[in-house]
Amino acid sequence: MHKTQEELAAIKTLKETLKEKLWHLEFLEKGGVIGQNCDLYTEKPDVFKEVVEYYKNDNVDFWKAQVNWSVGDSHPQRRENQKAFLEQVFYPYLDSGQYVCDLGAGNGEWSFAIADKVKYVDAFEYSDHMVETAAKKAKEQGISHVSFRQADAKMLEFDRQYDNFMMMGLLTYIFEKPDLEQVLGKVYEAMKPGARLVVKDSVNLIEEDEVFLYNYQRNYQAVYRSCESYLQMFEKAGFILEQAKMLEVIEVAGIKLGSLGVLAAKK
Repeated sequence: MHKTQEELAAIKTLKETLKEKLWHLEFLEKGGVIGQNCDLYTEKPDVFKEVVEYYKNDNVDFWKAQVNWSVGDSHPQRRENQKAFLEQVFYPYLDSGQYVCDLGAGNGEWSFAIADKVKYVDAFEYSDHMVETAAKKAKEQGISHVSFRQADAKMLEFDRQYDNFMMMGLLTYIFEKPDLEQVLGKVYEAMKPGARLVVKDSVNLIEEDEVFLYNYQRNYQAVYRSCESYLQMFEKAGFILEQAKMLEVIEVAGIKLGSLGVLAAKK
């Protein structure tokens, strides 16, 4: 029987919808959790890789597409807590003669926050667009002692040693343990003895060692490690843990997540 173009289009749409629902059922059968707004959670690395592969052609890289992203846009209280944590534990170690690195600098908000307290800030960011945004802000504000450069943290080689170091959210987006260990090792080597490293990342507060998130609408990916495994990786890299503070706790899809701030020192 002859079908109109409209009927054929509707059948095609229905077919795609059913295919997506069946795939989600398979994901649930493998122990995954489906949250709101297209969030998929799993504690299994192999299932997470399947999810990434399934959606790999749907969207552009989330972070590459960002122009002026800030945690304050979606979690204003978390941003205020991060700011307070920096002021309390990190600012006392800063002085006007220091070179500081901000790795994973985003739109530069934390680099700008410490700019008037140190001699120079080297800020590295994965997104070309956010590097352009931050550099433009620096020029507009007449700040010449902060430089913004595009870099992939996994590939970056530092050309100086720093008096202090910042990573405000980077490690949540490094998925493979060898990559994570390599980045932390390079950061450790790029710090002077006695230098402090301040970090903020999201961790999971349930029993799983790792929980992976994939949002298939935005192509947003994250890994939430347990507090124990998260802190252990700094100790393994040679750092001395000095302070750890939970900055915020939220629950999504039955999973508790925390925003954890940490101060560590190089021996």
